[in-house]
Amino acid sequence: METNNVIATEIILLICYNSTMKNNRRKAVLLMAGKSERFSKTGVKKQFALLLNKESFLYPLESFISSQLFEEIILVIEEEDRNHIEKILARENLVFPHRFVIGGENRNASVNNALIALKEEGDFKIFIHDAARVILPLDILLSLNKEIETVDACAPYLPIADSIYQPQLNRYVNRDDFVRIQTPQVFDYQKLFSLYQKGFSIEDTDDFSKALRAGFSHKLVLGSPYLYKLTYPEDQKIIETALLGGVN
Repeated sequence: METNNVIATEIILLICYNSTMKNNRRKAVLLMAGKSERFSKTGVKKQFALLLNKESFLYPLESFISSQLFEEIILVIEEEDRNHIEKILARENLVFPHRFVIGGENRNASVNNALIALKEEGDFKIFIHDAARVILPLDILLSLNKEIETVDACAPYLPIADSIYQPQLNRYVNRDDFVRIQTPQVFDYQKLFSLYQKGFSIEDTDDFSKALRAGFSHKLVLGSPYLYKLTYPEDQKIIETALLGGVN
């Protein structure tokens, strides 16, 4: 009888262990299929803009890799850029589990393509990040990874320090009522996939807004001013200055 109890206990522990391992699965999506229209006057797509002599998309990618959180990284790209990206990865000796997914006509379509590509992968948490947010601090990834354990969606935020004025209404609003939402944003994959399958608005600028409208349980974690978005050519100097300060 004692032997049977021991075996039963071991089986229960094994089931709990496997369940925990399943819930701890993480995949990352790096969105880098944009046309870079606001950056286009440079003649270079912003994901390939050189920052300290290195293509900008490599910085968040290397943050994903070095965190050791992810079993796979999905690179959402334009088909025409694939060979170029493969050469850059080879040049940098970056070997990691990954796959390429071709992006859509807009950010929402690109995310949808990535979700569809992963539909046979089961249950996991998915981190979605805009490659234009070049500096991706490790502490942000770790905070998100911790908080997503108990909710369906999680995103970094920053308080707003500036005054906020609504020109259309000719009034100021209380800045304490607003925060800035950043990426990466993290979700229960199955719930986000199901949400996208019901249809999505191309007007949404991120996925956290979709999750809130759908009633997902959620948390915010304090973001970072270094999650600065590369949007215009003049942003390069700002980000390079931060990189030289060793924030990544």
